[in-house]
Amino acid sequence: MQELPGVAGEMLSSTYGDLYRIDRTRGQRQDKAPKGQFGMSTIQRKLKTVLILLVIVYLIINIYHTSRTILQNETQIALLRKVLNKPLCVAHQKIIQRLRRLTKDLTYVRMSVDRDIAMAKIIDGHYDNLRQLLREIEFITSSDVDSEDGRRRSSEDQVKKSQIVCPEVYKGSTYGYPFYRKGFQTEECSVKRDINELVTLIFDEVVLTTETGDQMGDFTHTGRMNRFFTFLESVYRLHQGIRAHFILGRSWNQHEIDTLRGNLTFDLRTKISIQSLRNYAFSKGELLQHIIDDIKTQYILIAPSLTRFTNDINLERLLRVLSTHENTLFAGGSVRNRTGHWSHGCLQTQLKNYTLTYKSGYYRSFSECLVCDFISGPFMAKTSVLKEFGFQSRGDGGIFQELFLRVKDRFFNSHLGLGHSRTSVVSCPDVMFHWQPFPVLDKDLVNFAKKHSIKKIVEADGKVRWFGCRRAVKHREGEKCPSRSGFVVPPCCLENLADAIKFVMEQCERNNITCELQEGTLLGAVKFNKVLPWERDADIAFLTADFPRIVKIKDAFTRQRYVVREIKKPWCCVEGFQAGGKIELLADGWSIQMYGQHRMNPRELLANEHLPTKVLFSGNWLSAPCNPGLYVRHRYGQEVYRHAEHWLSTGKQSGWDAYETKVFSSCPVKGFHGCLDQYESDGSIQFDN
Repeated sequence: MQELPGVAGEMLSSTYGDLYRIDRTRGQRQDKAPKGQFGMSTIQRKLKTVLILLVIVYLIINIYHTSRTILQNETQIALLRKVLNKPLCVAHQKIIQRLRRLTKDLTYVRMSVDRDIAMAKIIDGHYDNLRQLLREIEFITSSDVDSEDGRRRSSEDQVKKSQIVCPEVYKGSTYGYPFYRKGFQTEECSVKRDINELVTLIFDEVVLTTETGDQMGDFTHTGRMNRFFTFLESVYRLHQGIRAHFILGRSWNQHEIDTLRGNLTFDLRTKISIQSLRNYAFSKGELLQHIIDDIKTQYILIAPSLTRFTNDINLERLLRVLSTHENTLFAGGSVRNRTGHWSHGCLQTQLKNYTLTYKSGYYRSFSECLVCDFISGPFMAKTSVLKEFGFQSRGDGGIFQELFLRVKDRFFNSHLGLGHSRTSVVSCPDVMFHWQPFPVLDKDLVNFAKKHSIKKIVEADGKVRWFGCRRAVKHREGEKCPSRSGFVVPPCCLENLADAIKFVMEQCERNNITCELQEGTLLGAVKFNKVLPWERDADIAFLTADFPRIVKIKDAFTRQRYVVREIKKPWCCVEGFQAGGKIELLADGWSIQMYGQHRMNPRELLANEHLPTKVLFSGNWLSAPCNPGLYVRHRYGQEVYRHAEHWLSTGKQSGWDAYETKVFSSCPVKGFHGCLDQYESDGSIQFDN
């Protein structure tokens, strides 16, 4: 290696030496650094280590809590899925049932205030809130949930594609102009099946009419049979080869039936069955069930009292509704009688407090069909459903009322606010039946009413039918009205007691006897304008001085088949007046207690040319104490307008014990329509029916 030139070498040596000296100087300074500075660096390193450890612990704790939350959520989801497929506890179910009853009652109130627009809007708002609440409850209680994500499937999921009829499409508002006999058109599809293979027809007592549509009266046998064959031809002109059963009334004799069968063609004999109630020991319900049990088709049309069979009876439309909505079991249509009166055929029912009420109308609809409780006219049903429910009512009357009442009871949760995914009964008014129903007599419904403990039926047209205990009504049981803790008294029994009270007060007024309502009878008049729904007897006060007059008119009561008993005679004296005296009247199982008083307000008021106070009681104005409101408040004490059952039902020693308002006694028969605990223990409107 060659040496660098002199100047360059010197520069390099000088530079290297300087660097060496600097490095040594740094080393000496470091060796001479104080011990405190070294300790501070150690602390800093330890602090960094502690901070890192704290961060790690914090992260571990967060990860732990996050993992625990995830596990809890998974547990809650698992529990929710279990709850979704199981009913709620009994306490929650009671709350839900009360909410559903409240919603149903609210809809009946809404129907009664149609003319009061402001009130109707208020009720509609409450109804919407309740319906939303019930929908949320349905989400919790319904088992109709997706197993993957736990979400409830919407009601639209229940609408499936029919496997027996083709879908239809709306062609627009001008497509059917001007008569609109068309508007929906059936599309082509590959799944369509022959209606004859799907439906069996059951005609229950065809109403034979003349060419002009008038109902046939005393026509010759030949004329009646000719009209029958005219009806038969109208059926097979529209549906060749369909199977049909005809149930004839008891007026058809065996010769006529044999003639009808003999005149059938060979092909029709294999498809038509003709039977008469006259030739069977069966009731109509039993005969219908006997026919249904042998039917093999998937659907049955039951058509009572038809007068004509026209293309307005769109069987395909009814099949489409039943086959695309899994939980729709019955589908009917509108009805038109021979005088042209038309109805959509959809009725709602309410069975409460021994009263069955029918109301024309609907609360919901889908697919241009109305959701109903009862179909007044013909209907189509799934055969399996009819075989399952069956016709259980004895006799010829009330069989359809009884069937639909059981259907509603089975599918109670599907009503009012819970969506139509569980709807069981609908009426599609575009399907029209020509019919002329036979008059329904009270005696035709006796077995039906007895089976369901119904004492009163209010028809959609307002007609009232009484069963079991109403005075002057033929269909009475002749038994004492039931008075049991936890139950309301049947309305017919209450009406009997009200009639007896009004009769006694009428006789008092007619014979110038001073009488007035008192005790629980007055309390009922003040709170309800009628008898208390849980009443056990009646109380009427009379002026003791009038005791001989009451005894004198005893025959007026006995002519009404009331029993009169003298319990106690008056005694002397209070404030110089005769006092006391007691008479008991027994009427239709009720006891009316009449108590004598030495002084009474009405007579004193009359002496001063004032008229006595009268209260409205079951439609009549009856005499009462001068200030009825003050009387009952002072007699019964605090919260008198809240309700308490009769002292005999609550274990009290007498009616003079303290008036305690609280919830009604628990009903011994849960869910029975006559239970008292279905009502609130405050308010009067809920007892209007």
